[in-house]
Amino acid sequence: MDHPCGTTERRVSISKCVGFGGAVTLEDDPWVKESSAFGTARLHALGCVSINWNSCEHEVQDLLGIVAGIKTSIARALSHDFGNVSIWSKIIGVAEVRGHPEDVLETMRFAARLFDRNRINRNTLVHATLEFNNDHTGMDDILKLVRVRGMRQERDDITADLSTLRRVADDISGLRKYLRELTVATYLRLHPELKGLDGQPMSPMDWPERPQIPVAVVPPRS
Repeated sequence: MDHPCGTTERRVSISKCVGFGGAVTLEDDPWVKESSAFGTARLHALGCVSINWNSCEHEVQDLLGIVAGIKTSIARALSHDFGNVSIWSKIIGVAEVRGHPEDVLETMRFAARLFDRNRINRNTLVHATLEFNNDHTGMDDILKLVRVRGMRQERDDITADLSTLRRVADDISGLRKYLRELTVATYLRLHPELKGLDGQPMSPMDWPERPQIPVAVVPPRS
């Protein structure tokens, strides 16, 4: 099927799809040029990491509501100031207290591990700063990402090539999709009384296919 923008070769940029007065690329925008010393493609990938991560956090809040048997709006109100590690311990703890089946518990534990690795990768990139790269070989790598952590100011030079940034963005996009499917599957499994439009009990939904645990952007310190 043809892409809505009329090409079957590759997806064109949103600016070309909806630009007024003809196709305009980001590189033609003066503000983008002035603000993109790190590179428009790499900054775009970092933006995808950030915006998709927000959706992941909302999915986890909704999952807490489903596991706890409360409205998702109440779950979001209760958990708005929970840390990302804390909310998963509560999801698993509530599932255990309520006596949910073992397959639910095991799936929640896997989802927590998957979420946590993506969280670490996201934090590594989003909380990094840009510094001049003394070892640069050209304008493409004149800046580098550096993460400074803790009171000891431990420094991590981050591999920030475009393929790595896009890999993390794709991982988090995949996590968002997995969590969305997981919330639906969990709801159906915990509500066997639900009936379809034909009045018959709805069949449980298979658990979504599990993504691989991503590779850490910065290896753990020994």
